[in-house]
Parts: sequence; C-alpha cells; structure tokens
Amino acid sequence: PVSVTSNVVDIISGDNQFSTLLMALKLAGLDTALIGDGPFTVFVPTNDAFDALPQALADMLLLPANIEQLANVLKYHVVAANADSSSLTSGNIETLNGKSVEVDVSDMGITVGGANFVGPDMIANNGIIHAIDTVMMPPADSTDEPEEEPIEPEEETTEPEEETT
Repeated sequence: PVSVTSNVVDIISGDNQFSTLLMALKLAGLDTALIGDGPFTVFVPTNDAFDALPQALADMLLLPANIEQLANVLKYHVVAANADSSSLTSGNIETLNGKSVEVDVSDMGITVGGANFVGPDMIANNGIIHAIDTVMMPPADSTDEPEEEPIEPEEETTEPEEETT
C-alpha cells in the first residue's frame, strides 16, 4: 500500500488539490522536515482554502522577506503525533509552532481551528493527513507588557461658560 512507501510530502505532492500547500512548504523549507520520521499529523488546506485567503495576505506571506511568517503559519497545521480522525477528541492540541489549536468533534463532523475536515484520513509512513477547507492562522504572539488601560474621557464641567461680548 501507498502508506508503507510514501511519506507525508509524497502524498501531498501526489494530489493536485494540495499544490499550493506543496509550493508553500518548499518555499518555507519545511518540505524536507516533513519527510522525516515523524509522527506527524498534518491539517492540509486545499487549494480552494488558499484561494479564499485575502489576496494581500497571500501575497505578503509569499514574499521572500516573510518566509519566517509563512513557516509559522504552516507549522500551525502540523502536530507531532499520529491523530487519525477516529481517535480525535474535542480539546486543544499543540502544533509545531508552539501554539494550540482547538479540535471540535461532534455529530456534524470534525473541525480544527474552525476548519472543516473535507476528506478521509490519508495515511503515510510517517503520519496522517487531514484535508481541511480553511487556512488556519495562528493566534498573535502575546507580549509580556501589560495592556494599556483605556483612557477615560475627562469629565465635563457643568458650569456655564461666560460669554464675552
């Protein structure tokens, strides 16, 4: 079977609906990492998911100066574990970029980070692939600085102003 001889990247590259992701993985230099031993669970956005991104965001992520940001987004789609759809439960799981993503399992189906699973599990020799219908964006990094207090409007005085004539 293909699952014995093919790694995650082999399976992604063999399916035309994932060509945009494959190009992004190569651009970010992550294609070689996903050839490794794993195990990896990869939530793979379809080409339609990438097409649904705002054009300005897609263009920004593909600029050579933003490779680190692109890699961060892509790592948010990878978990260092074998997680087939039958073993998933609702809750948060940590991705390779260090941020957690929420998995929701219900009678309606499975979502991860708000993205719907849109196909069967694809088994590779180093992990599992789940096709999803949305490119997930990792939450922004929080800073250690305290949040600014909202500025209260100054109270208005109730004394009438004197008119000058």
